[in-house]
Amino acid sequence: MGIDLKNFYSLILCINRNSQILQKDVKDYIELHQTVEIYNSSKINKKYILIKAPISSKAESLLISKGWIVGN
Repeated sequence: MGIDLKNFYSLILCINRNSQILQKDVKDYIELHQTVEIYNSSKINKKYILIKAPISSKAESLLISKGWIVGN
C-alpha cells in the first residue's frame, strides 16, 4: 500500500505461484483489500494486481469487475 502522486491510496499485490488462480483466490484478495481499508481507516482508490501465474478467465473478469487493474 502506498500513496500516489495525487495523494490517493493505492494497493499493489504481487502474486507469484505455480498453481492457477481461481475465483476463490480472488475472493481472498478482495477480502484482503477490505481489511487493509479498515486497518488504514481510509478508502483505497487504486488497486493493482501483478500476477505471475496462470489465471482463469472467470477470476480475471471478477477482478476487473471489482475495479482491479490486472497486469502480467
